[in-house]
Amino acid sequence: MDYLGGLIGYNAEQLSITNCNANVHIVSGDSFVGGLIGCSNKQLAMNNCYAHLDLAGGNPNLKGYNIGGLIGYCAYSSIKDCYANSSQVNGSDYIGGLIGYNAKQLSISNCSAKVEITSGHSFVGGLIGCCNDQLAMNNCHANTDQISGNTNKSGNKVGGLIGYSKGVITKSSSTYGLISAGNYTGGLLGEVAGGLITQCYANSTVAGKSNTGGLVGGLSGTLNTISNCYVMGRVSGRFGTGGLIGHAATNGTISKSYSACNVTSSGNAIGAFVGYRDISIANCYYLKSGFYQQNEIGNTGMTSLTEDEMKSENNFVGFDFSEIWDIHEGECYPFLREIENNIPDSPTKNETLTNGKKPFYSFMTGNLLHIKGLSLGKPFAIYNLQGQAIYSGFISSEIQNITLPAKGIYIITSEEYSIKVVYR
Repeated sequence: MDYLGGLIGYNAEQLSITNCNANVHIVSGDSFVGGLIGCSNKQLAMNNCYAHLDLAGGNPNLKGYNIGGLIGYCAYSSIKDCYANSSQVNGSDYIGGLIGYNAKQLSISNCSAKVEITSGHSFVGGLIGCCNDQLAMNNCHANTDQISGNTNKSGNKVGGLIGYSKGVITKSSSTYGLISAGNYTGGLLGEVAGGLITQCYANSTVAGKSNTGGLVGGLSGTLNTISNCYVMGRVSGRFGTGGLIGHAATNGTISKSYSACNVTSSGNAIGAFVGYRDISIANCYYLKSGFYQQNEIGNTGMTSLTEDEMKSENNFVGFDFSEIWDIHEGECYPFLREIENNIPDSPTKNETLTNGKKPFYSFMTGNLLHIKGLSLGKPFAIYNLQGQAIYSGFISSEIQNITLPAKGIYIITSEEYSIKVVYR
């Protein structure tokens, strides 16, 4: 069965929808399936809407397509302040934690998706499976435990945020997950076919076969520009594997960005920063201790830094530390000022979800971290960006208070969720 949604199955007229939500257990169908809307075929304006569900989608064996945690298919859309929370979104092609497929002209801001598993064959993303034309994205984020494409098929295009995109992406991120596919696999974006990416980051484990990168699997088309971005985590692949970009054979530039990924590969065209490259690079850096740093020696525009050197502002020539970047000198790597503390909150942070789980959130008072929303007795842990545990224990009060040892960026994890906090 096609055209299924928690609120609307199919819409063929201009639609404006505000302050709507759906809390459902399962939205299951073959194609055009969404937690809120299955298919909107005309101009769509959506504001402050969200969906909570355990399962959205069809069976990959049935070749279901256009499946999203909030919207399965849309075109000519403006989407603001929307959110999807799902345990699983799956199908064959065009699968996304928020939107499966957008055909034309998508403007999207302040949106996010928290999905445990997003799986399909091709065009799979933690937030959007495919945006085929004229994307304008700002302050959007995906938090997904696992995103996967079929490693036995070509043309996967799988990304932590978007599988395939054309357009402008600013101040957005993808974090905490395993992202795997066969071709064009990226921590943030699987394939970018012309566009601007600025002030974005990814922190994931990325595994692919060809064209695999910590930020972008591959750049294609013309006039691709990447600036003020960074990646952390692990990247593994075969041909065309890089810490930031796997395959960059395109007319464009990469500038003022860095990679702190560990890169491993059994193939060719491998690099700590970029794998296969034919692109202009300036004022970019990569962690010296990562594998394959020798492949970057002699390539202009890229500089290797030790772990200690990565924690000093003076070593990042060209970076704007007054407006764009920030750093806690000697304590952490550079991070982006405007997005670290501005990931959109779940609109249900004080509500109980349909499966009985509660998300949690945190806030700071001086050096005191306050954690709220986890049930008594729940285990939790706090890590620094180097993966070192600085605290682990169990929730003993409604608001758990922990003194942080130093300023920096920390990851708080529980059995069900992970969040990031910045102590300035």
